[in-house]
Formats: sequence, C-alpha cells, structure tokens
Amino acid sequence: MRRFLAVLLIPVVVAAVAPAAPVPKHLMKQPVYYFPTTVGAKRVYEGNGREQVLVVSKVEDNKGAKVVTVEEEGANGRVANEVMEMSESGLARLGLGGTSFDAPLAMLQAPFRVGTTWKLKAAGVEGTNTITAVETIKVPAGAFEAIRVDSDYTLAGQKRSCSFWYAPGIGLVKTMWDGKENVLKSFVPGK
Repeated sequence: MRRFLAVLLIPVVVAAVAPAAPVPKHLMKQPVYYFPTTVGAKRVYEGNGREQVLVVSKVEDNKGAKVVTVEEEGANGRVANEVMEMSESGLARLGLGGTSFDAPLAMLQAPFRVGTTWKLKAAGVEGTNTITAVETIKVPAGAFEAIRVDSDYTLAGQKRSCSFWYAPGIGLVKTMWDGKENVLKSFVPGK
C-alpha cells in the first residue's frame, strides 16, 4: 500500500516543483508607448504657416526600451530630427537635430495620470513638467485620447511655458506655446 501511495504522489511532487510554462506572447500585456515604434511611421504637422513631415527611420531595442530615430523630410531629402527613447516608465528625448544630449530630457513620465510631476534638466533646459489632464483632443488628423503635459522651464535664461498632448502609439498630436499652435495633420503607421 505504501508503495502504491508513493507512486501516486511522485507526479504530484514533480508537478509542484516543475517550472511554469512561459506565457504566450499574444497573451502578454504589451507596453503602451506614447510614440510610434515602427519604421516608416509618418507624422505630418502644421503650424506657424509651415508643414513638417517626420518619418521614423530606425527602431532599436535597448534593455527593455525602444530607441527611435526620426528624420524630417524636406526639399533636399531627409535630415536628422530627433532620437527618442520610450519604455513603460515614459518618453525621453536623447537628441535633436543630429546632436546628442548630455542626459535624457524626460518628456512624459509614468505613472501616466493627472498630477504626475517631474523635473527637467538636460540640453540647457531646466524646469518642471506636469500631467494636467487626460482628454480628447481634436486635430486635423482626427480625435485622440491624449495626455496633456504642461511645462514650465528656463532655456537660455528665458522663462517659458508650453503644453503638449501625447497620444498612445502616435506621440505628439498638439503643442501650444506663446499663443502658437502646432497640430498633427496626418498620421500613417509604419509597416
């Protein structure tokens, strides 16, 4: 009888100490990035009497984060615009116009809820960003549920204020500063 019980208990003991099977990728919670993360994604902005066309040219994985290189399309082809890093903890600018910053400039920071505040200190910018609202914003590209970030900062000795609206998977959909507005005119996802 003991031998019979031992034989019955062996599978139970083995199952209790066996490692669990990995969760299939399609069932894993995917991170939400407030920026496009596919090569070829194209955003067209309009404001201040001009149009700006930005295209994702490169996406790299870096220790759980995505590093996205963006180029601006112009009459003479594409030129470096910005390098952004995104992770579950937020969105940071690593460089602008082909120049790398001495430290990441945090544009959006988790937790992504009203009242979250963080300090800015990189690339000659010092100040504070605060998530002040989550709202539906309407621009020529459509209506988006977006996080509003109000920024108070100093750049080159001048105090400035501006507001940014970020939509998941797209990035900036609207920017306001000094009474001026820049809005997303169109968005084409990459492949």
